[in-house]
Amino acid sequence: MTDVADAPVSPKAPASVSELIEALGLSWLAGRFGHKNASTVQGWKVRNYIPGEHWLTIVSAASVKGISVSVENLASWHAEERGTQGGAP
Repeated sequence: MTDVADAPVSPKAPASVSELIEALGLSWLAGRFGHKNASTVQGWKVRNYIPGEHWLTIVSAASVKGISVSVENLASWHAEERGTQGGAP
Protein backbone atom coordinates (compact mmCIF):
# COMPACT_ATOMS: atom_id res chain seq x y z
CA MET A 1 0.00 0.00 0.00
CA THR A 2 1.38 3.41 -0.98
CA ASP A 3 1.39 6.15 1.60
CA VAL A 4 -0.37 9.28 0.34
CA ALA A 5 2.56 11.35 1.61
CA ASP A 6 4.81 9.49 -0.86
CA ALA A 7 2.61 10.26 -3.85
CA PRO A 8 4.03 12.77 -6.34
CA VAL A 9 2.63 16.25 -5.97
CA SER A 10 1.32 17.76 -9.17
CA PRO A 11 1.19 21.51 -9.60
CA LYS A 12 -2.14 23.13 -8.81
CA ALA A 13 -4.23 23.47 -11.92
CA PRO A 14 -4.80 27.12 -12.76
CA ALA A 15 -8.31 28.45 -12.18
CA SER A 16 -8.14 31.44 -14.51
CA VAL A 17 -6.26 32.92 -17.45
CA SER A 18 -4.34 35.13 -15.04
CA GLU A 19 -3.24 32.14 -12.94
CA LEU A 20 -2.30 30.20 -16.08
CA ILE A 21 -0.13 33.01 -17.43
CA GLU A 22 1.47 33.45 -14.01
CA ALA A 23 2.29 29.73 -13.90
CA LEU A 24 3.74 29.74 -17.42
CA GLY A 25 5.72 32.95 -16.99
CA LEU A 26 5.18 36.10 -19.01
CA SER A 27 8.53 36.16 -20.79
CA TRP A 28 8.57 32.43 -21.51
CA LEU A 29 5.07 32.53 -22.96
CA ALA A 30 5.81 35.66 -24.98
CA GLY A 31 8.80 33.84 -26.45
CA ARG A 32 6.55 30.96 -27.53
CA PHE A 33 4.66 33.51 -29.64
CA GLY A 34 7.84 35.08 -31.01
CA HIS A 35 7.50 38.35 -29.10
CA LYS A 36 10.64 40.14 -27.92
CA ASN A 37 8.84 41.56 -24.89
CA ALA A 38 5.95 40.37 -22.80
CA SER A 39 3.56 43.31 -23.25
CA THR A 40 1.00 41.37 -25.33
CA VAL A 41 0.90 38.49 -22.85
CA GLN A 42 0.82 40.97 -19.96
CA GLY A 43 -2.29 42.50 -21.55
CA TRP A 44 -3.93 39.08 -21.69
CA LYS A 45 -3.16 38.58 -18.02
CA VAL A 46 -4.55 41.99 -17.04
CA ARG A 47 -7.72 41.43 -19.08
CA ASN A 48 -7.92 37.76 -17.94
CA TYR A 49 -8.47 36.90 -21.60
CA ILE A 50 -6.55 35.01 -24.29
CA PRO A 51 -7.78 35.41 -27.88
CA GLY A 52 -9.27 32.17 -29.19
CA GLU A 53 -6.81 31.89 -32.08
CA HIS A 54 -4.03 31.27 -29.50
CA TRP A 55 -5.74 28.59 -27.40
CA LEU A 56 -4.09 25.56 -29.03
CA THR A 57 -0.65 27.14 -28.66
CA ILE A 58 -1.42 27.91 -25.01
CA VAL A 59 -2.52 24.32 -24.34
CA SER A 60 0.67 23.04 -25.99
CA ALA A 61 2.85 25.48 -24.05
CA ALA A 62 1.19 24.49 -20.78
CA SER A 63 1.83 20.83 -21.56
CA VAL A 64 5.54 21.54 -22.03
CA LYS A 65 5.60 23.04 -18.54
CA GLY A 66 3.58 20.17 -17.05
CA ILE A 67 0.52 22.33 -16.45
CA SER A 68 -2.83 20.74 -17.16
CA VAL A 69 -5.13 23.02 -19.13
CA SER A 70 -7.49 22.31 -22.00
CA VAL A 71 -9.30 24.21 -24.71
CA GLU A 72 -12.43 23.52 -22.67
CA ASN A 73 -10.86 25.32 -19.67
CA LEU A 74 -9.99 28.29 -21.85
CA ALA A 75 -13.48 28.36 -23.37
CA SER A 76 -15.07 28.25 -19.92
CA TRP A 77 -12.85 31.07 -18.63
CA HIS A 78 -13.61 33.07 -21.75
CA ALA A 79 -17.36 32.63 -21.26
CA GLU A 80 -17.10 33.57 -17.57
CA GLU A 81 -15.04 36.68 -18.31
CA ARG A 82 -17.31 37.83 -21.12
CA GLY A 83 -20.33 37.21 -18.91
CA THR A 84 -18.95 39.42 -16.14
CA GLN A 85 -18.44 42.23 -18.62
CA GLY A 86 -21.89 41.87 -20.15
CA GLY A 87 -20.52 41.33 -23.64
CA ALA A 88 -21.09 38.53 -26.12
CA PRO A 89 -18.42 35.80 -26.31
